[in-house]
Amino acid sequence: MASYQSALAYIDSYLNTEKSPDFSRHARHYNLHRITQLLKRLGNPQHNLRSIHVAGSKGKGSTATFIASILTSAGYRTGLFTSPHFVSPRERCCINGTPISKNDFTRCIAKIRPAIEAVSDGDHGRISFFEIYTALALFYFAQQKVDLAVIEVGLGGRLDATNVIHPELTVITPISLEHTQILGESIAVIAQEKAGIIKPDVPLVLAPQPKSAETVFETVASQNRVEIHHVSRNIVRHYQQPEGQVFDFESDLELFITVAGRHQLINAATSVTAVRCLVPAGLPEGAVRQGLAQTELKGRLQVVPLTDGSIEKAAPQPQLSEQSTHQLVLDGAHTPDSIEALLKTVQQIFDYEHLLVVVGLMRDKPVTQIGEIVCAFADQVITTQPFHNARVVEAQRLADDWSGLHPRIVPVPSVTEAFRLARSVSPATENTDAPPISKRNLICVTGSIYLVGEVLKLLGIGDIDAEVQLQNTG
Repeated sequence: MASYQSALAYIDSYLNTEKSPDFSRHARHYNLHRITQLLKRLGNPQHNLRSIHVAGSKGKGSTATFIASILTSAGYRTGLFTSPHFVSPRERCCINGTPISKNDFTRCIAKIRPAIEAVSDGDHGRISFFEIYTALALFYFAQQKVDLAVIEVGLGGRLDATNVIHPELTVITPISLEHTQILGESIAVIAQEKAGIIKPDVPLVLAPQPKSAETVFETVASQNRVEIHHVSRNIVRHYQQPEGQVFDFESDLELFITVAGRHQLINAATSVTAVRCLVPAGLPEGAVRQGLAQTELKGRLQVVPLTDGSIEKAAPQPQLSEQSTHQLVLDGAHTPDSIEALLKTVQQIFDYEHLLVVVGLMRDKPVTQIGEIVCAFADQVITTQPFHNARVVEAQRLADDWSGLHPRIVPVPSVTEAFRLARSVSPATENTDAPPISKRNLICVTGSIYLVGEVLKLLGIGDIDAEVQLQNTG
């Protein structure tokens, strides 16, 4: 019988476009032929699902998670497909907030493997890593008879593997410049790719957009006889803290979410608008409030106190002094807009003496623009690499490119060593340009979801595979 690890190894043997250095629009990578044929061989499970499709440049993962949580609180059996994962691949495929089990993961891969191999031998080339995970989620959700499935787009929209579904509702979060070598060089062109998820007569929930993007969406919606539900900007925040924020949205008063940042209020408001469009008859009283409050967003302004004993033991680095009260903020922001929003929020709500930013980037990002933002906020910058292939900007290159922007930039290719340096009691002993660490320093890890995931692994946080193993042996 196949094991969970062998199932992971099998998927990893296929092209991983999430980490591939090939950013071309080559039809071998970006078309719907393979996923369509694969799902056909599996009985088209997507046809047996009620679904919501979520695209956008910023906040689509958070918005999808909020929507799923609200629907679960309202009593729906809700599937959620997101990407990429932070620690375990099982995070990508959840029902009512619970990741797919190792046994179900292994069983489903065994079931769909013959279809994967048959399609891979066809005219359109081998199935990709992301296409396998998309098929896995749709197959699993259909088998488990979920009431609703919330499906996050992986990249773009028009040619994304998830665009085989016919949803009851589409949602588009704010658009910004991203993946320009694949999606296009302007907001309008990128919006055109995102608008590819708009289906005839399927309502669209549209978050606040740049004018050029909004024009594109309105044009495509009109062509497809689609009603647009614009997300109101009428959001009144009462307060925000590292633990979360309280706000009013339209008729809902004093809603709470467990993450800070104005952008998360937009995501929460978008999710509320979406569920109300999907369930016009109304949700159970308190479902919105409870769903938002219970949503856990890993790697989005995630705060970790670094004085907790269990975390100290998990971290591969020297012990900190008892007086040290370092704070760690993890956020997978990877566009200029999202990194600026993150660092502004950090500046507003945290009390610290020095801000140390550990950052790693992919090559398709506007490196110089992001560097200007990071260096404007940070007292110390440590550049690193979440993994080693041609898609990642080398730590040394980042440091060289930003050398004129900040006097204290240290390249450390190893994530383990970069995090060790950031947490050191006295990094000045390792680098004379580094500020002395005080008990009120804040470390911010950002620039890549993959980097955040590596740090979570170092801390032993969120490793559901390890947790299950411990439970099974305990």
